[in-house]
Amino acid sequence: MMEDKEYSSFDISKALGIPRGRFRNWVDDGFLVPAKPASGHGSRAIFGRNEVYGVAFFKGLIERGITRKQAATLADILLEGLRKERTTFENIEAIVLIRNKKGEPTNAKFLFGGGECAKLFLPEEEWADMLVVNLRAIMEGAENAFKGERWAA
Repeated sequence: MMEDKEYSSFDISKALGIPRGRFRNWVDDGFLVPAKPASGHGSRAIFGRNEVYGVAFFKGLIERGITRKQAATLADILLEGLRKERTTFENIEAIVLIRNKKGEPTNAKFLFGGGECAKLFLPEEEWADMLVVNLRAIMEGAENAFKGERWAA
């Protein structure tokens, strides 16, 4: 498990193999939200462990063909769900992402170790499909990247 410490944009972009300019654009465009945003010129945005895993999740979704806007929405759903459930990435095996007929993400279902499900956040409208993401693999990929091993999500 990664240390629960502060990580800079530079730390994350270097470890996860994201070009710094692209990472900065993702933050500036609101796709990624740091735990502590930069407060002005010369200050740094700070990310905690869950936010780092959220960045890895976002990156993994984009690599799987999900748009940045949808990936950001799904990462927000994931991080908000972690806060609501008062849990961390370490306690979740996978997430089932639910999309409506327009292809927009609506809600999520967490799968905990042993296959038990937390709370199902059912969409108001009819849903069209679901995407299952192995969070354990994404988390381990991020941890390995911070240990200096090649990123593989």
